[in-house]
Amino acid sequence: MPAWYLEDVTLKALDNPDSFFIPSLSERTGSRITGLVRLHFVLRDPGPHDPRAERMWVEITARSEGGASVRYEGQLTNQPARIPDLNLGDRIEFGPENIAQVILPMSHPDALDIGEKIALVSARVLEAGARARWAYREKPGLFRTFGDRGAEVGEDGRDRRSGRGRTGAGVGAARPIVRPHRPDVGTHPCFPHAFTKSAEEPKPDRENDSGWRLFTGEESQDYVDNAANIRACNVYWLVDRDPTLRQLFRAGIGAAFERRADSDDWVRVEGWTTADE
Repeated sequence: MPAWYLEDVTLKALDNPDSFFIPSLSERTGSRITGLVRLHFVLRDPGPHDPRAERMWVEITARSEGGASVRYEGQLTNQPARIPDLNLGDRIEFGPENIAQVILPMSHPDALDIGEKIALVSARVLEAGARARWAYREKPGLFRTFGDRGAEVGEDGRDRRSGRGRTGAGVGAARPIVRPHRPDVGTHPCFPHAFTKSAEEPKPDRENDSGWRLFTGEESQDYVDNAANIRACNVYWLVDRDPTLRQLFRAGIGAAFERRADSDDWVRVEGWTTADE
């Protein structure tokens, strides 16, 4: 018996509807699915220091249909770290129920050029049932206090830095010495944006940062000045969670958007700038 088995990610998605998202059934079974898909190889007997599963990419080489079922064959593109009887290049058979993620070709209408990068997100946005209502994009890799922004006064006479002009609300952020570190985060593709204690301050990870910052607009400045309240999240995961973000994420650096309620359409904020502009 192999030391691993493929996880049925549809069950995981049902058990974790607010944090674990998978492509739709049509995306996982459609004839247009090509390229790389992510599968979860679960260890049957993990050691005390082993992960529950290794999440690896498989390149599809064949697709077959039999009645109502669809099956795939592919080639493993990673070398497992903890599974001794599985190797780079091995042939893998799997079904739609095993596909946790699909890499879209850039020619696909839903593809985003920043899809695999990160956005900095208030932890409140990630609470069950919550959505972002204030978002903007700055130069990637700054990772410093969002409160240090140029003011933009709205019709109500309040600074838009405070999140749609509401008294006591802040747009939040992380401080200059903060950069993302990617630990094993399990099924949740967001991780803490923690302060570094190192004497040698790491350079901002510009290549991995999309520049997007998302908030509910209700955060106090004290809340957002605490780096423990900021998460670095995969952009495609955020779109899976809230599809309305897809069009926002196509906007360039300097763009800002807001909405009064989760169900409202996003409105572009004109005249709002960061301190660097």
